[in-house]
Amino acid sequence: MSALTTSDPDRYNVHIGFWTNWTYGKVHGATLTLTRRDGGLLIAFLALFVSYSGTSFWRLCCFALHRLCSSSQPQDGRYHQRQVIWRNATSANDGTWRLSRTIWAWQRGGRSPGKACSSFIPALLLAIVISATFSVAGIFSSRVTTATANEVLFSAGHCAAWDRTLMTADFQNFTSLYLPNYNARVSTHLSYAARCYTPTASPEDCQIYVKPSLPFSVISGAPCPFQNGICRFASSNLILDTGFLDSHHHLGINAPPKDRFQYRVVNHCAPLVTQGYMEDFNKPYNNTLFPEIPMVRFFYGQSASRVLPGTNFSFTYEVPANFSIDTYNSFQAAPNDYVISALGSIWPVNNSDSDLTSDFFPREELSRDNADVVLIFLSSLGIQFVQQVDDAWYSAHRVYGFLTDTTAMKNYTVYAQDGPASVLGCTLQHQLCNPNLPLKERCEPLRGIWSDIQPETALDLWKSEEDRAAMAWARKILIEGIDCTIKDVLGTAQTAALVARNGLYKALQGPLPADQWQREVQHWFGASLASVQDAFVQAVTAPTPSDMEQFRVKPQDRSAQRFCRNQKLLSARYSSINVLGMSIILVVGALLVILDWSIESLADCIQKPGKKRRCCCIRVRPERYALLEWKTNAIEQLHRLAHEGAGYDSWTHLEDAIPIPCGGLGVVDGDATHPRLKPAPIENSKSKSTSGGATNIVFGEEHPDVPKKHTWGAQSPQHIEIASTAVPISEAIDNHGINDPAPPSASNTSTSSSVST
Repeated sequence: MSALTTSDPDRYNVHIGFWTNWTYGKVHGATLTLTRRDGGLLIAFLALFVSYSGTSFWRLCCFALHRLCSSSQPQDGRYHQRQVIWRNATSANDGTWRLSRTIWAWQRGGRSPGKACSSFIPALLLAIVISATFSVAGIFSSRVTTATANEVLFSAGHCAAWDRTLMTADFQNFTSLYLPNYNARVSTHLSYAARCYTPTASPEDCQIYVKPSLPFSVISGAPCPFQNGICRFASSNLILDTGFLDSHHHLGINAPPKDRFQYRVVNHCAPLVTQGYMEDFNKPYNNTLFPEIPMVRFFYGQSASRVLPGTNFSFTYEVPANFSIDTYNSFQAAPNDYVISALGSIWPVNNSDSDLTSDFFPREELSRDNADVVLIFLSSLGIQFVQQVDDAWYSAHRVYGFLTDTTAMKNYTVYAQDGPASVLGCTLQHQLCNPNLPLKERCEPLRGIWSDIQPETALDLWKSEEDRAAMAWARKILIEGIDCTIKDVLGTAQTAALVARNGLYKALQGPLPADQWQREVQHWFGASLASVQDAFVQAVTAPTPSDMEQFRVKPQDRSAQRFCRNQKLLSARYSSINVLGMSIILVVGALLVILDWSIESLADCIQKPGKKRRCCCIRVRPERYALLEWKTNAIEQLHRLAHEGAGYDSWTHLEDAIPIPCGGLGVVDGDATHPRLKPAPIENSKSKSTSGGATNIVFGEEHPDVPKKHTWGAQSPQHIEIASTAVPISEAIDNHGINDPAPPSASNTSTSSSVST
């Protein structure tokens, strides 16, 4: 069965893992195919990873800007708040929120709102740009694959081609098993052509093959494909030409340029004259009432009848005449549908193979030495056309009768076909090419599609034995796998292949345009091209039912399996991910994350205090303030500074990212309008020095209502270490060189003094 008719995953051995899609080259085409579930998880991870990488990029920008703007000189509040935001905003979104709130606060209560805007708005814009950029990047990270269907690569689990010898070996199996399957394929290709080979085709309905449809050119003013005089028109005929279809881009055979081939199909059709090529004939009938049936016979060549082997008929085709005797009409009423028949002649004529497969042997006017010939007969004796038809094949101008509209009480004239039958003649050709040869040497001559004569002409285009074996297999698939030429379409689907029947109700035919026959041929040609698209897919899929395998043959040469190992198809059951795009996302993102994690340590390593030194292969100047400010602007360090300002100054690991308090810390005083930390009690400020016997002297106790403590002295703002308690206090003060003026008045600081031993 065709790939169009089943979704059974067991028929498709899809390659799971890495492979190269040669459409994009060796590097950009590196592809990873996963199941839809695993692919969805990977895509979701990539989106999250891009978002996390954006956070790292924001942190790196904050570090650079914080360092760039850092200054050891006194600054205003805007500077410090901006530095703190850059240090502690965890992401661009967080920075956007913090900066927006800060700008709003300064606008409402700041003394210089204009300056506040100039200080914070550039940072806000940067945060917005970074946030938006990485949000969009996260969304587009899913573009490493597509949402609906992906190109997947088939493995060579099933590799076989239809074989004509096996088809006819068992007539019973051929008629009961193969023919129903064959007819189903033809119907499927016709249905696909109706969906995907029309100007209004929707790509969503055609996501099966690598191309929704194969391109072809339409030449509607073509000359007659046969000798002059047998065509009704000298220059209003039709040529349908695919041009050179690439095996990789159009047929889905994944291969580098050196292993590709080109394939071309050309159909040339024209309405034929019937005058002089038909005659009346009274056909004997075994009935006493109707001893003879009036027929019309067409003479376009000798018939090769299959009913009476060894008997040749001088005529090509016959149809009943349009007889009007009442008794005859009662015996054989005209059918209310079209009657169509397609007869083929295989080139070269009078060859043993063509004798077995040809339906007729064309007369000289129709004979072609480089093409197969098909005659298509259309009879519509029982059809009533609501309007006259000027189309050359459906031509209807004879008045058939009248239809009465009983509601409007009006009569309508209906028309009948002009003759008992009309004829289209078509030539079918195909061509193989090697695109790696010079232009004038790359193609075999155009030849009949069904002919197996002189296959070496095509194979000579490939020089190596491996390539010749591979192309012999490809040619077998194309010749015996294409089961839907124009002759096959009409021979199998009959009138169901006619587009005109879309406007047929019972025996009443709606209006038809003057180029209806050309539309019909294009529809059949589209079904033929759908068969070409499906031929190589059938070769790598298991047939259904499995008994159909008896009509297939496997390749004998390993090189012939080249096409089976490299067939592409679209599937919504799998996800094919571009490895290059995924690698760029992972590598760039990983670099940003690693640099974010290590930038502070790297800067600390580079800027060790002291002399110039080589660290990490970089010679730097001893600049420490910017890094020190970065560290102290962290939330944990700001927390320490706040508590130390309140007197809770017993901490360890002060230079680390997380300082550790040695005792209890303060609590908020409960003032909702101006919350502050409660000052530390006097006893909590006493601490022993690690030097032997050292004593701390605390000058005064900070009053709870005093916002800022005045400290003085050469040592710590609050403590002076004394080597021994035996020395008088005044002497200790003199020895430490504290000769500053007396502390401020009691309105600002406490005047009491205490000695802690």
